[in-house]
Amino acid sequence: MINIVVADTIVHAQAMINWLMLDESHVPVAYNSRLPNFYKEVILIRPSKGLTEDHLIWLLDELSPRVAGQYRPMPEEWSLEAALEDLRAA
Repeated sequence: MINIVVADTIVHAQAMINWLMLDESHVPVAYNSRLPNFYKEVILIRPSKGLTEDHLIWLLDELSPRVAGQYRPMPEEWSLEAALEDLRAA
């Protein structure tokens, strides 16, 4: 099963794959992309301008149903749950 790294753009995701020295099982994906497969692990790179409603909709509708494994936020201190809570409160 494929692992993905999600960032603002595919170029940013590929840069993170290279920087983290991940193996070729990690594929770069941009937020709001169409996803044709199921994924084992997802590394979510914090969006440069913060999490928006568009990100939330994509995460819930497009990404979540296709993840069989776990999510890892990057940077590690960034909490996806806290970001989603802040977005819902706004």
